[in-house]
Amino acid sequence: MNSNDDANEPKPVLEAKVQAELGKKLQQVYSDVISEPVPDRFLDLLQELENSSSTKR
Repeated sequence: MNSNDDANEPKPVLEAKVQAELGKKLQQVYSDVISEPVPDRFLDLLQELENSSSTKR
């Protein structure tokens, strides 16, 4: 990707007020999911990935 790609990206279609309202609604819908703890298995996998990438440096 080069710097000209940014100039070719479409501008947002929704007004700022609509975007803000949509953001609030999405937060309401997903607030329970966001507050859930990360499963131990996922944390273990992240740790394994971190360990493997640090040993390759």
